[in-house]
Amino acid sequence: MGTRVEEDDFQVDKNNLGKEWLRQPLLYLKYAQAAADARRDVDECKNALEVTRAEISLKVRKDPEKFGILKATEAGYTSAIEMSKDVKNAQEDFIVARHDYEILLAAVGAMDHRKKALENFTSLYLSGYFSDPKAKEGESEAVSDMRKQEIRRRGKQRD
Repeated sequence: MGTRVEEDDFQVDKNNLGKEWLRQPLLYLKYAQAAADARRDVDECKNALEVTRAEISLKVRKDPEKFGILKATEAGYTSAIEMSKDVKNAQEDFIVARHDYEILLAAVGAMDHRKKALENFTSLYLSGYFSDPKAKEGESEAVSDMRKQEIRRRGKQRD
């Protein structure tokens, strides 16, 4: 167990949209498969916890005194079972597995958000949002003159 979510997988390089679109399905598959594997781990840990409880239950009921039970009651048995080191370890494994699964589910959801971001960046790109500003015909000379004047002004200020 142990979830490995890489932050870089969720970043979008708006300057390489083609590459990002090619990566998207592979990244989604990576996290969807990891989430499925984590779900399997949760199921296995849950099963192991149930088996451990059953095994400890048999031991407690067979020899209650060994587990500190003076009076054989269902509440006493349940308490002894839940206090067992083996049950506590199995519970911890289950909690960790479930946490890993939840993290990977969030990563799969984040991949959906990444796809939406790619769609939005693509729309912006197609609309010319990331293009360099262009002066209208006839205005380019005026812009060039303004730049020259600004450069001269800065030069004079240094003197």
